[in-house]
Amino acid sequence: MPLYLWKRKDGRSPYWYVRGTVTVWRDGRKCSESIKQESCGTADRAEAEAILTQVAARYQRGNIENRDAPATFSDLVNSYLDAGKSDRYLLPIVRALGDLEVHQLSQARIDAEGRKAYPHVQPATLRRQWHGVINAVLHHGGISLRLKLPAKSKSTTRYCTPKEAEAIIHACASSRYRDPWKPALAETLFGTGCRAGEAMDLDARRDVSLEYGTMTFRDTKNGSQRTVTLAPRTIAALARLPNINKPGPLFRRPKGRLYAEKNHVGGHQLRFLRAAADRVGVTFNPHMTRHSFATWFYCQTKDTLRLRQRCGWNTPSQVDRYTHLAPDQVGLDAVQLGWDFRVSGGLAEHLPKIDALRA
Repeated sequence: MPLYLWKRKDGRSPYWYVRGTVTVWRDGRKCSESIKQESCGTADRAEAEAILTQVAARYQRGNIENRDAPATFSDLVNSYLDAGKSDRYLLPIVRALGDLEVHQLSQARIDAEGRKAYPHVQPATLRRQWHGVINAVLHHGGISLRLKLPAKSKSTTRYCTPKEAEAIIHACASSRYRDPWKPALAETLFGTGCRAGEAMDLDARRDVSLEYGTMTFRDTKNGSQRTVTLAPRTIAALARLPNINKPGPLFRRPKGRLYAEKNHVGGHQLRFLRAAADRVGVTFNPHMTRHSFATWFYCQTKDTLRLRQRCGWNTPSQVDRYTHLAPDQVGLDAVQLGWDFRVSGGLAEHLPKIDALRA
């Protein structure tokens, strides 16, 4: 059967694959070369069709030179995925390197393509989303090339005080259009310590229970699902969303419009948070909400084990990175504003208290 495109039905990967046979000549004999499954590295049909043509050309070149077609980086990725490995961050890598034969891979080429794919990121992002993933694929394929990773960047992110967080949330709520989602998203980030991408993947019915005061994050960075108990302040904010308990994305744009799908390169930027912080004079980046939550939580509980579980961290060093030394008064200030991580419960118990605090 000639080469054709095929996609998995089990949902394990969104990518198209090439299958079929090509005709080659070996030792003067006509042979049929079978391609069981070669990843195109893309979910786009038009791109996959172009890659199918490139795959056929590669085998034809091997036929002319009377040798087997050389392995490409896409071949290594295909083997990597067949072994059940994660496809996280692979799409931009395959687009840049997929057609390269293994012997063409080099540190300089990979570094240059990484800077093109991630032009405005810190070295730590390249380590995690580019060089580290490529190293994993090469190692799985038995390739001896080991990439030198970009230098680790020093952590300079600070935490917000509860009063600064309060000012940012109020700035998010100050809009000429009624938009309950922006302040609720800000309160969720400060109140759970979740990543922006984790918050944007929440389903309003499936992942949030106001009755029990819990939230479940399924699509996480380390692949492990986790359920957290919500602070009273976060419960109250979510209760005011018009789409709560309805299927579909929990957080939306004004008038209930959906956000665009996650950018594989940069993720969700949440520019409205930066703009709100600028209006109240706070130097801010979205990851500060995670540092803030960790610091407030520790000030109130001194419980590093529960903090690790809440944030989905695998090692104690991540607790040290995100938790800043702060006076216990910071934790008490957070409690006064509804960020009480010592208690749990459903909406009925806490909503009157939160309404009084926000009045």
